[in-house]
Amino acid sequence: MNLRLVLNYELNLGCGRASIRNNIDVWDVWVNCTALGLRLGAVGIVLGGMPSLPTCCFRFAMALALMSFTAWAQEDPFDGEREVEADLRYAEALSLIYSPKESDRKTGLKSLKKLAVEQHSRAQHALASFYRMGTGVEQNDEQAFRWFSEAAKRRYPMAMLGLAEAYVEGLGTEKDFEKAEELLEAIVEKGAKFETRVEEFGMVRQTKSRANYLLGVLNSSEEEGLRKDMEKALEHFEIAAHTGDRDASMFLAITYAEGKEIDKDVEKAKEYFQLLDLQTSDAYRREMESATAGAPLSADDSKNLKEEGEAIDYAISQSILAMETQFAKQVLNSEGEDFDAEFAAGLLKLASDGGFAEAKAELGVLYYKGVGVEQDYEEAAKLLREAVDQAWVVASYNLAVMISEGRAEPVGEQTVEDLLEYAANTGLYVAQLRLDGDLSWGVIGSEEAKELCLEMVEQEDPRALFSLARRKSIGCLVDLEEDQEKIAELYRRSSKSGYHRALHEMGVRHLTGVGVEVMPEAGMTYLRSAANQNNAFALYQMGVCYTSGIGVPQDYQEAFRCFEKSADLGFYGAKNSLAVFYLAGYGDEYKAAQLYLEAAKKGEPTAAFNLGNCYLNGTGLKRNSAEGVSWIRKSAELGHLPACGQLSHIYEEGLIVDRDSVEAAFWRERAAELGNKYSMKQTALNYFYGKGIPKNRGKAMYWVEAYMSHPEPVDSSSLMVAGEYEEAALVQSLLPRDYSMVRMQADLWADADWSGYQPEEAIEVLKELGDEGLYGPRLKLAELYSNEDYAKSHGKKAYSLYKSLYDKNRNAANSRVRAFAGEAALRLGRLYEEGVGVKASVSKGFKWLELAADLGNLEAQYVCGKAYALGEGVDQDRKKAIVWLLEAAKKGDGKSRVLLGRLYLENPIAELQKDTLIDWLKRSLDEGLAEARGVLLKFGIEYRMPKKREATPGEENEKESDPWVPIEVA
Repeated sequence: MNLRLVLNYELNLGCGRASIRNNIDVWDVWVNCTALGLRLGAVGIVLGGMPSLPTCCFRFAMALALMSFTAWAQEDPFDGEREVEADLRYAEALSLIYSPKESDRKTGLKSLKKLAVEQHSRAQHALASFYRMGTGVEQNDEQAFRWFSEAAKRRYPMAMLGLAEAYVEGLGTEKDFEKAEELLEAIVEKGAKFETRVEEFGMVRQTKSRANYLLGVLNSSEEEGLRKDMEKALEHFEIAAHTGDRDASMFLAITYAEGKEIDKDVEKAKEYFQLLDLQTSDAYRREMESATAGAPLSADDSKNLKEEGEAIDYAISQSILAMETQFAKQVLNSEGEDFDAEFAAGLLKLASDGGFAEAKAELGVLYYKGVGVEQDYEEAAKLLREAVDQAWVVASYNLAVMISEGRAEPVGEQTVEDLLEYAANTGLYVAQLRLDGDLSWGVIGSEEAKELCLEMVEQEDPRALFSLARRKSIGCLVDLEEDQEKIAELYRRSSKSGYHRALHEMGVRHLTGVGVEVMPEAGMTYLRSAANQNNAFALYQMGVCYTSGIGVPQDYQEAFRCFEKSADLGFYGAKNSLAVFYLAGYGDEYKAAQLYLEAAKKGEPTAAFNLGNCYLNGTGLKRNSAEGVSWIRKSAELGHLPACGQLSHIYEEGLIVDRDSVEAAFWRERAAELGNKYSMKQTALNYFYGKGIPKNRGKAMYWVEAYMSHPEPVDSSSLMVAGEYEEAALVQSLLPRDYSMVRMQADLWADADWSGYQPEEAIEVLKELGDEGLYGPRLKLAELYSNEDYAKSHGKKAYSLYKSLYDKNRNAANSRVRAFAGEAALRLGRLYEEGVGVKASVSKGFKWLELAADLGNLEAQYVCGKAYALGEGVDQDRKKAIVWLLEAAKKGDGKSRVLLGRLYLENPIAELQKDTLIDWLKRSLDEGLAEARGVLLKFGIEYRMPKKREATPGEENEKESDPWVPIEVA
């Protein structure tokens, strides 16, 4: 089945943006993540309060309809024979609807419609859902309303819910809140009986939960035609929340946090925020299980789905923590009507325990001030340190203040000035004030810091303008500004007053053209102005310009002077540049190594990389491979691209450390993630072949496409496909397209066992490559045509392609070219065996297999040997069997070696020494061929015998737990 899940989730947490993408489609069925997990639009409730009626319905029924598709396979134990037959027809219709073949989907939909006309409730509900979504049919709300109504007449609860939503939203009918409420009340009525199967009880429970939520919405709404009754609404919301409805949990969490409709209650708010988080994780896990239960998934798809699910689950949890933090901040305004420090502290503790950096920073301020909690400097410092480790800027400033007051210990080698410099350069106005000697501001909350900045922007304070520009450029507690010209204008206004950070920024922008015109000379003018105020970063950038001759004549002495002064001012990146001068310019290896070490200890990644190579090469230091690899690893961990690439190469090469394909693949992928094109290609190959990492077609395709779209030139060092031979001139003629990657992409498209199966695209590419005279693509194309599971398979075309490959290459002088003929002969043999494109003939099939074996095809040699050994399709002939099996065994074929072992046990083989055979069998077992162990045992040799674990007393009486028992959240 063609299953591809795309769950689109985008979250703005106030200090940067996290975006997670992943996809599911069942032919064209799209499932909205808001229905499957957390209704993400509800994040907007933080500011807007009560959700509107239309946005809280609709999608739930869609998810419920799709979820019901995984339960159709069971027979109803208490319905008659006719109903059982209808259920089986329903199951068959849905299995066809899931098919990748368009003709099957049409047949399935036709059958579903027929069942719906015959009054089959589940078919009516499914058809209504298809019409509402526009899946396989033209989207039609009137048709959806009609079929929901038909199923609802027979008291099918999921359809009753769908019909109620139609009345609420006016989908296919006029809005009618009275009818909607009547349907919803009927669903939640105690003791209500419905037409459902045993396997649908879970969905009925969810339907009742959702109906309670919608009744809560109706009773809490002030829309015309409704009577607001908050007490009744809360009853329904409580029931819905405790029976699993996430929207109800969110509504209650927010309502108790805001305290607008009901009394504010921090414990209740915390209870429902926690319940929401649990329900969301549990629901998402269930939905992943449901999605993968609908049809068999490849291991790749399952793994990718699981990883993306975990990422989305994490992001949703983070959004909930963000909401808790935002509510806390709303009531921390001491001048506001809603000021409630204890309530805020309670919510912040909850979010802080969840690991949310902003909550830790804000709670640290409360502990410092003793607001809402008992004053505790030690706890304040602990929370602030944790937030600093998570790069929360305000925490860096507040920790610096506490250290300067003697109320906290320094963090490692970071000084107060280091913390303040980081905060000021990242855009914290109050940090710059303190650096300028203004100590009137002490420990401060993030909102207070932001308001102070915005207030001073109105007065054109250059430091505040710089702060706002920096905040907007990274989205730190303000909206992210994507228009670089607007950002540049803020920096320009700041620089007019001579503020050194803004001057440096404008200098860099004129050198790079970000938001302004590229003007190197103007850029150098800005940098000089900043450097004159001892801006270390500007001095460093000037050194780079003098080294490269950008905006100024090339001048190494002036570059050295700039780097030296920048290093003296505390920029450790400049020490790395100085070391390069000492090494390359002055030949002072010892001084260079010393500078690298000083910078590397401060976390400068380039210096750590260079230091590592000094250790490896014995440059300025005693040669030490272990230290060298250690420093290169530290550099790679800090995200230094050359270090990632070199570390991967070190593990691939295995000269200074043991060869380790797992480590090599890991660091190669890190280099790919950092944008290295060569590493993208190698990572694609690693995933495709399973080298150092489990095979994963989805990730292989991702890196193939990333490589192809990368603007840099292709890696022309290896353009061939592993195991194939093509004329180098032909492959070179395809440049700038990389033949190996184009082939890999086509092979992935041609793979029917995963969600990326796109045979038409594969055929188009393979035809084009085959027309260029390449043999491998023709072989793959013939394989596609011979696959009868492919809707457009064509056995005769497959036969013609295989035959032409055989005829053209069987007499080739180059053995690697003859291999194409051998493979083609093997496939021709299979065509005759299966009667694909030709009349089935076992004898003709075997003749082709022998021709393939003659051409050295390993698999054909084994198959022929096995056939003669066992008399499968041919007369049994031990001598011929041994000839072919020996040919394959000598080339390392494990199956041939095992079969030779069995033949040897029957009667020794003159052409084969027993010691050689036993050595072969051991190698086969080492390579994972378990059958070799049994043959070795018959030779009296126990080799790599599995260790049996002795059962602990009483273990045999223990019952095995059911791993599929559902986790209920109540």
